[in-house]
Order: sequence, then structure tokens, then C-alpha cells
Amino acid sequence: RDNGIKATNSEDATDVELLLANVLLITVDYLPRLTNQADFDPTAYGLIILDEATQVLYHLLKSKTLTGKDRDAFTAFLQVIQHGTILALDANLNDEAMGLLADWSTALTNTKPPTPYNILNTYKPIKGKATQFSNLSGMIANMIDRLKRGKAIAIHAPTRQFGYWLNQQLAPYANGIYLDSHTIDFERQRQALQNLNEADYQYIIYSPVLGTGYDITRAFDAVFLVGFGTHLTAHDWLQGVGRCRNANELVYYIRERKTKTPNDTATAVEAVYQSRMLATPNATGFDSLDGRALDGYCKMQASRNRMKNHQAGYWLEGLDRHGYGIPVIDDSSNQLIEDALKNMKDPYRDWETD
Repeated sequence: RDNGIKATNSEDATDVELLLANVLLITVDYLPRLTNQADFDPTAYGLIILDEATQVLYHLLKSKTLTGKDRDAFTAFLQVIQHGTILALDANLNDEAMGLLADWSTALTNTKPPTPYNILNTYKPIKGKATQFSNLSGMIANMIDRLKRGKAIAIHAPTRQFGYWLNQQLAPYANGIYLDSHTIDFERQRQALQNLNEADYQYIIYSPVLGTGYDITRAFDAVFLVGFGTHLTAHDWLQGVGRCRNANELVYYIRERKTKTPNDTATAVEAVYQSRMLATPNATGFDSLDGRALDGYCKMQASRNRMKNHQAGYWLEGLDRHGYGIPVIDDSSNQLIEDALKNMKDPYRDWETD
């Protein structure tokens, strides 16, 4: 746009505008619009740019928002990437994503997979201060103390239930706001999101709904991570706290998950078959397109499961990679907050997933 290139947004475009667009901006959820057009020509797109490529692929294979449209979306994606150059952008582009793109780009033409080229940017580590709390109550007491001293803080909450509860604990001490997938459309929250960097909120609590694609550039005394739950990985946590670009300190509490999930592709495939009650890959209604989608999903899910099964290790590795170094350990706790946590219904339940 800054260079005079006019782009068409699929969410606002008519069917005619969609097909005539030289530059088309489209989300995964709108891909079925392409396959539903009789005149859709996948060869019209010479360059396909995938922003946050790993998340795009995972969303394509797993998202509940595609229920009933998932096959159309997958078909459209395969058709589009057959004929152009793929530019995959991601701060953590993994081998699974690269392998799937190489495989899928020839899925319909049966030609030789393309040669991938890796372009690495010059990474500038944050080199910030990190503090690890051994007790969640101690970290929440630290939040309250900072608010009482007039400091601004941001908090990445892991679940909707916990975010609501934490907002209730902090509200008596300062003016703040909680943003998640259910509240983000409320008028007050919507306006706050549009002007988040200029808003006068002393604290901001946000769920993984702000995990990517949004920069919070206002200054904070600290950004807090409440790390627990089964649906997020250490990479998701790093992405979440990374939304706050100007925090003086990273403060975190991590609760390791107790259950382990399949972390190799073969076991993941078997688990999916059992959950879907498919006796074999050749079950009724199961074709090659389903096979590619299942294989892709299980490869990516197994990769995520490896990170979920060893969250603390991957988290510390990520901190080191981002330049935080060895964190300071704080063992303090707060009995009043401990009691409040005990009284909260299912504080560690994955409400976002439910």
C-alpha cells in the first residue's frame, strides 16, 4: 500500500472483485470463497505470501471456525500453492511446516517438490530482566504491589476463566481491562483494542487471542506470564508476552502439565483414528485428500505435543534465545491469594479450549 499497490481484502470484496484482484488479502476462513467461484483460476497468483506460516497451516488443519468448510479451505489452499512461489514468513518456522509446504505444493501436479531457500534476518535479542515466581500467589501479590505504586503492567492469561478471575482481583487497585475472544467485540473492548497504546489503563490482561499479529508499544513496568494449561506451548507463551514491545521486565510463573500427549507422528495418527473411530486409513469416505490433511495435522500436532510435554525446558531455552539469560527466582507467597485461588472453580481448566 505504501508503494501504491492496491490490495483487495477478501472480507469486504464482492465475488467479482475477488476474482479480479491482482493483490488479494485472504484469511484461512475465507479460502472456501475461492473454491465456490466457478471462474476461480488458481494460476492467477504468482506469489503466495504466508504471514505467520506455521499458525496458518495449523489453523487450516485444526480450527473449529472451519467446521463444515474445512475440505473446501484445504482444497483452495492446495490449488493456490501449486502454481506460484511460496514465501513463508514466521519467527519460528519449523521443519514440519517447511516439509508440508514442499509436499503440498506438488500434491495436485505430481511434480518434483521445489527446492526451499531459507532467508534469515539479523535477530536482535531483548536482553531484558526475567523473574521466575515459584508460587502463583506470590506473583499476583507482586502485580498488586506494582499497581499500588502506580506502575503499569500487562498480563498474558492462559485461560478465559483465569483471566476473568484475575481481573476481579486487580480491579480494586487500578483501572484495567481484560481482552479475550468473547469480550473483544464488546464496544468498550473494541475501542480499547483500536487505541490500546494510547489508552490510560494501568493494567491490561489479555488471553491468547492476542497471541500474534498485534503490537503493544506502550511502556510497561513488567509483562507477566501465567503459564499453565494443556492447549499452549512454550512458543505460544513467548509469542504472547512478545506482544508487549516495551516492558522493563518479564515476570512469569509456570505450572508443568501433568498429562503427556503423543509426540511422534505415528502415535498421533493412531490416536486420531481411535478418536474418529476409523479402523483403517481406507475407512469409508476417507480419500487421498483426507490422508494428506491427516498426515499434516499429525506431524504438526506431534511437534506441538513435544513442546507441551516439556514446557519448562522449551520455555527456558526460548528465554535464553531471546537474550534474557538466567532468571531471578522468587519463592514468596501470599496466604490470602492462596485461599482465593482455592475457592475459584477449576482455576486450571482449559476454558479457551472448551
